[in-house]
Amino acid sequence: MAIEFRDETPKRSFGSLLLGRPAEEVVKIDPLRFPGMSSRVHEMNEQSAYWRKWLKSHEGKPDAILGYCSGAALAWSLAAEYLPEDVPLVLLDPEWTSPRVAQDLLADLCQGMDPEGRGSPVPPVGELAPDDALFVAGGFLRSAMERVAGELPVDILDTLTEKQRAWFSYTLSATAPDARLEPRQVFLSRAGRWTEGGNTRVHRFPTDPWELFRSIEVADAIGRLVEDSPREITHGDRPGEV
Repeated sequence: MAIEFRDETPKRSFGSLLLGRPAEEVVKIDPLRFPGMSSRVHEMNEQSAYWRKWLKSHEGKPDAILGYCSGAALAWSLAAEYLPEDVPLVLLDPEWTSPRVAQDLLADLCQGMDPEGRGSPVPPVGELAPDDALFVAGGFLRSAMERVAGELPVDILDTLTEKQRAWFSYTLSATAPDARLEPRQVFLSRAGRWTEGGNTRVHRFPTDPWELFRSIEVADAIGRLVEDSPREITHGDRPGEV
């Protein structure tokens, strides 16, 4: 099972690494599809409990859980949902939220909506409580959209900024992971960071984050891990993407 962001540009997908597994057999979960993600900040354990219930109803227990960047937070929390059972966790360039990460993301989202940088500076949100940060960021994103698209009704502005607000909300929830669990393997690009220790096997590559998803070495390592894990799909006709 893979945690990945469907609308990310440029796109990263574990489909390019799971070479021995047909695409229709890979369950993909987009964290931003969690109900109400754009409206408030949901605790990560609330999100993982929801997705475990969804998996139980549709697919059964995953044979491995894969995640990258901030999606690693949901992957880790979901793997912890299965303790004391061992569901292998594999991470690529994991990243947890911080005040700087939140602030930089808001600046990037606004830049994507208003490349010319019209209007007021990006408000400081990094030190605010999560729901307060989302409230301030949501208002600023709506104003940025209004500068580009013209004066619009609030409900239209909400629709046009829903994806950006969901991304910001999820990032605020991607906090440090459950210490009871260790990833089986971690793959790092030049941008990746990981503190050595424990039983986690760490692989470092002198490449950019997107090149990890085109690496034959990464594909071989993940392929061996997934093939060695017992497969358990007990509900539904076929895995899918949500």
